[in-house]
Parts: sequence; structure tokens; C-alpha cells
Amino acid sequence: MKNIIKKINIAILFEETLENGGGFTQSINAALLAKETLSDKLNFTFITTRKKNIQVLKTIGIEAFYYNQSILSQIISTAFRLIKGSRLHSLIEKIGGISPFESFLKSKSIDLVYFLSLSKKALDLSSINYFITIWDISHLDEPEFPEIRNYSIANIRDSINISVLKKASRVFVDSTYSKENISKRYSLNKNKLKVLSYEPSIEIKEF
Repeated sequence: MKNIIKKINIAILFEETLENGGGFTQSINAALLAKETLSDKLNFTFITTRKKNIQVLKTIGIEAFYYNQSILSQIISTAFRLIKGSRLHSLIEKIGGISPFESFLKSKSIDLVYFLSLSKKALDLSSINYFITIWDISHLDEPEFPEIRNYSIANIRDSINISVLKKASRVFVDSTYSKENISKRYSLNKNKLKVLSYEPSIEIKEF
């Protein structure tokens, strides 16, 4: 009797929009790279938080689910993030309470989430492991820019980065330099960081 191999269900979360330019292009490339990964052990489910991306992704052969978060779900998610790591949060988890996003993923039997860009939704995960992508930490490298200093962008980004990167199973970066820089800045094990170089858009490749 042959052993039955249980597939790992991986959710690939696409949150960028066309207006994001380079971020959108890199998310598309990473999604296509994952789609082309053939394995009898992996099953990919593509999810987007932007409804208009459904048609965009379809043009490149990717069928995606739309995660439509209601206002109530957004309020609950924000509350979960605010109490993250507290005794109250631990108590809620013990009685089976999870965030709306994690509940959605569990309804699709997801084992692992791959965030194609840095996402606050990683903060909503308690029991599901995740991979995450970080493009740069320019807010630390070039803090003199007014758009960073005037709006406390550095503090906001850092609070998210510290929480999200520490708990990620893998962190994807664009270069060896970024790997060294991010590892040093956030005291991350280098083995945890993997280089996934930027690639040109589909149109440029075809040209």
C-alpha cells in the first residue's frame, strides 16, 4: 500500500495594486515564480485583498480568491493587533478565538501563508506559519527625508517590522546587501533570510 502524501496548502497573498509600480511588478513576478513551482507536495491558493486584481491576475493565468474584509472584521482585526502578546490575547486564543483573517485561511485549510509584500496581516496570524517579503528599510538608511521624519514613518514601520519579521519562518529580500543590512538592523538569523532578486516586468521580458 502506497503512502499517501499530504499536500501542504500554501496561500499566496497579493495586496499590491497597479498604482504601486515596482511593488506590483515584483509581486506579480513572485506569484508567477510560485505558480511555476511544480511539486506533488505543494498546493497553492492565490488570495488578493484588492477586488480589481482578480481580473489582472487572470490575464497572467492566476485564479485568485478575493478576501473581502468587512468593517466589523477590520475593527476586530485592529483589536487583536492591539492586544497581541498580552494575557488577554493568550486567554482568547486558549478558548479558540482567532482573527477574521486567520479564520478565513483555516476555512480553506491553509497551512502556510506567503506574503508577497510586507503586510500587517501577518500580525493576525497566531497558529499559521508564514513567509514574508520586505523590499527595503530605507526609513532607517535615509531617515533625513522629510516624508519620513515629519510623519513618524520610521517608528510606524519599525513597530510593524519588528513584530512581523521576528515571527516569520522565512524572510525574502532583494539582494545580499539587504540580507546583511536587515539581519543586522533587526537581529535576525541570516539563515532565515533568502535572496529573491528583482526581475523586470512581464512586458519588458517579452520585449
